[in-house]
Amino acid sequence: MLTVKTRLLPVEGKGLGLFADEEIRPGQAWWIADENFDRVFSPGEVERAGPLTRAFLDKFATLEPDGTTYLSVDDARFTNHADTPNSRATKHPTTGAVLSMEAVAAISAGQEITCDYREICCACAKDLGFTPS
Repeated sequence: MLTVKTRLLPVEGKGLGLFADEEIRPGQAWWIADENFDRVFSPGEVERAGPLTRAFLDKFATLEPDGTTYLSVDDARFTNHADTPNSRATKHPTTGAVLSMEAVAAISAGQEITCDYREICCACAKDLGFTPS
């Protein structure tokens, strides 16, 4: 769940991107996992889902270390990949599940918030599905 004000703006070659609408301090969490707000799908639920649902999950959800699929239902799902992102994941020390995303440096209002998909999604750790820029 987003913990800061954000907005969506077009990003050339990527579609929409998540942009800070307020300053985010270094080390400040801008997103926190909240299974009461977001949606977690079991492997069976993903397998039984229809083709449109599967396509949506493939595009916007992340594969967790325990095999579940995590869908952030707010605009955090529009966070784009960067090889040198301005945020990083904090993970559960035992399970490796992403607990939050925090700024690695100050992110100013109007700046795109980015992350490294390989850090937050087990499927992307093997193959981003696109050529990184």
